[in-house]
Amino acid sequence: MRTRLFPTLLGAGIRLAVIAVPAHAANDIEATAQLCAACHGQNGVPSDPKTVPIIWGQERSYLFKQMRNYRNGERDNPIMSPIAKSLAEEDLRKIASYFAAKSWPAQAQSLRPHRRPRALPSANHAISRIFRVGRRRRA
Repeated sequence: MRTRLFPTLLGAGIRLAVIAVPAHAANDIEATAQLCAACHGQNGVPSDPKTVPIIWGQERSYLFKQMRNYRNGERDNPIMSPIAKSLAEEDLRKIASYFAAKSWPAQAQSLRPHRRPRALPSANHAISRIFRVGRRRRA
């Protein structure tokens, strides 16, 4: 139950935000894109990468098709469906173009430099012995 409660509450909050967007900002794609950033990330990195896709740098036609599918009911999601249904087709095109123009987000770099794994001490000993003495031949 807890896993379904969070998306439902988040979807309700975003629906309220979509409805509450002032009329003068409805045509402003930047304001609409801010709604997307709540889940898809301010810098293109989603809040939950396992369930929310990266939309920055994605193909325009792909983004438009997916949003239109949410709006038409071909795809269903408790968060995306109400948002897409509240937007006109022209707005979907503008949003798709907006995110397609962004660059794909950079992957987070590891804090530690990558080091080669160390061999087991017993393996090091055996290898050094073979190197010094050589292998015994079996008769």
